[in-house]
Amino acid sequence: MSQLFSGKDKIGAEVAEIAADASSPAEGAVAFRVLCAPQALTLHHGDKTASVKKGMTLTASFVLARRTLAQIMVDDMASWLNPNIIAEP
Repeated sequence: MSQLFSGKDKIGAEVAEIAADASSPAEGAVAFRVLCAPQALTLHHGDKTASVKKGMTLTASFVLARRTLAQIMVDDMASWLNPNIIAEP
């Protein structure tokens, strides 16, 4: 059975709700239940189309911050040059 769509196909969505209580699915891990509202329910790949249906499993990626390479390098250099900054594990 061939795969119709790859992991690069995306559906845009907005975060509708974040649960107030955290759960612990594994030792040392913390998770929050996030409800997303999709902008569309179809995937298009060339001339092929597929619909998202109840029971399908989706993986979500969240953009938390957009940073330039310069911003990342300045942060790294600041923590390296200033011994008073405590590095997070």
